[in-house]
Amino acid sequence: MARTRSKIRSKARQQPDLGPRGEASLRRPSAIVQAPEATAGVLVRRFADVILVDRLLSSGWLGTGEQARIRHEAALALRELHHSAGLTPQCIAAYQVSTGGADEMSDREAEARARYNRVLRALGSHADTAQDLAVYDHQPGLARRVHSLRALDLLAGLLGIGRVSKCA
Repeated sequence: MARTRSKIRSKARQQPDLGPRGEASLRRPSAIVQAPEATAGVLVRRFADVILVDRLLSSGWLGTGEQARIRHEAALALRELHHSAGLTPQCIAAYQVSTGGADEMSDREAEARARYNRVLRALGSHADTAQDLAVYDHQPGLARRVHSLRALDLLAGLLGIGRVSKCA
């Protein structure tokens, strides 16, 4: 019994470090820059892929080649549409009335919100999955990967991303 436990422990120690300083993290696209708040040349690593869909693209989770690029663009387009609709989280201090905001939304924001809602209705049962992945940075488990990729494919089709226009 003791030998079995020691074998399990030694196997666990042999796995690569996946933490913030591990080899998997160091393979992410990054640059070494001087920390803005630091004094006298302190260098830090700044990662280029700060949102989930960027990390999924670089890891190969979205697929390969052109298909992965189309899914990535679709996720970024949904994220931008969410932002232009004015649906980004806003911070309100304490339990007081918010100040400095407009009471009415602009026509541009209203049109963006209407388009965003049309896109989500057209996605149907895939809407929540697409939002979680593209907007809220929630990575689904492996069991939901096929559903997530299907949601991004539908989204790309709805937004016209990846279509090849035929010239006459």
